[in-house]
Amino acid sequence: MALKCRCICGCKLLVSTGSAGKRIKCPNCERKLRVPVDVVEKRRAQIEAKKTSPKPAPATPRSKIEKPLSAFVDLPDPEPPPIHAEIDEPKVAKAQTSKQSEPSAPLKKPEPLSDKAEAAVESPRKPPPLPKTREDQTRTLAASVEPQPPAKSGKDEVAPSLLPAASTSKTKLDPTSKPQTSEAPTPTKHEVETDDVEIPVRGYQANRDKVATVRWLAAAILITSFIGMVPAVIDVVEHVLSDTSAGVSRWACALLLVGVLQCAYAVYLVQLPDWSSVGVVTCFTLAIAAGYAAMFGLTLLSTDQGHFVQILDLADRLRGGKATAWCLIMLSLMSLISYFSGRVGVRWRNAFHVA
Repeated sequence: MALKCRCICGCKLLVSTGSAGKRIKCPNCERKLRVPVDVVEKRRAQIEAKKTSPKPAPATPRSKIEKPLSAFVDLPDPEPPPIHAEIDEPKVAKAQTSKQSEPSAPLKKPEPLSDKAEAAVESPRKPPPLPKTREDQTRTLAASVEPQPPAKSGKDEVAPSLLPAASTSKTKLDPTSKPQTSEAPTPTKHEVETDDVEIPVRGYQANRDKVATVRWLAAAILITSFIGMVPAVIDVVEHVLSDTSAGVSRWACALLLVGVLQCAYAVYLVQLPDWSSVGVVTCFTLAIAAGYAAMFGLTLLSTDQGHFVQILDLADRLRGGKATAWCLIMLSLMSLISYFSGRVGVRWRNAFHVA
């Protein structure tokens, strides 16, 4: 037994009794509908009412010419009242402008099944007259296909595709009226002021573990600078305490200058903890280590009468190998600091690019 359903778009669907309570898909608008369970009982009641109704009495015999044209037409069975299924996932479709432009006949509310059964028992149903023209046929067909509006309730909502059709059928166009133009809403004062508000943007923040490593590296550079300035401080103190001193040695001034630069780079590393800052400090410490290596070779190979020894006033410090040992110690310390700072900077840079 087939069940007749009607979609909101006006498409008629024939489904089997086994699909009661299940979801079906409209082939026209692709909406998903759910067939109510009480449809099977209504359909059975209609079939039983049709069987119990008496057949119409045969008409009096007439000639072939006197018979109306409607006697030769096989009329369809009475259609059941339209079933409005529940829509699970609505999809808004374009309104059919061709159906809206044509005037539609007024719809009648479906009568209950009990009234139809009583009317069928009391009097036999007469076939309706056929339309005379082709326009009348199209109008009646459009009226039969057009869906009936569902009952109004607080929970149900009207589909957006049916709103234009309802408005055009009820309202009348006035030729003197001007078309309504939709104007864009002007922005308020509050909306204009919110565009000028500056949103604070947080800067780059390094990882805490990396920052701690950089601070330890800066502390090592600072301690090395203090160790490197110890001979220069001793020479300055001797110059201050001695009355016969010729002045502060040039190598002491050079050591003080290098120590101050090391302190400045240590502060720079603490203020800007980043892999680029670590790279700059690596290059600086490598240059200092190269200078100590040159001085180590100079003090090891040169004599008291050497040109560079006379310029730096190192003649007194070359005796006993004090200057050579000191240059070797500082070369080792600065080489280790340069190696570890370069290792930290390269690993930090690789992790930054991977992230």
